Amino acid sequence: MSQQFTPNNPLPQGAVVPEETATFSPEIEAEVDRHLAKYPVKRSAILPLMFIVQRERGYLDPPGVAYLADRLGVRITDIWEVATFYSMINTERVGKYHFQICRTL
Repeated sequence: MSQQFTPNNPLPQGAVVPEETATFSPEIEAEVDRHLAKYPVKRSAILPLMFIVQRERGYLDPPGVAYLADRLGVRITDIWEVATFYSMINTERVGKYHFQICRTL
């Protein structure tokens, strides 16, 4: 599925148009399939699948976002909306050590 960016399907500010879709091993594809089978609406699996992509690629990169959009049948912007909402989804590379400070105390 190729994503087309139009006024009704805009590219999020700062996002990069992916030139390719990420590929994963058959084991990871099977894990993704298991998660998709759990939910009657594919979009409901967005967070578990984001964590899989992040675990495998180190962060949620543009090819990983394109992969998720293809597997879930949603727009790339839908993936970015969720990814940028949750602080535990890394949309940039992280270093060897990742420290987080609780902001709710």
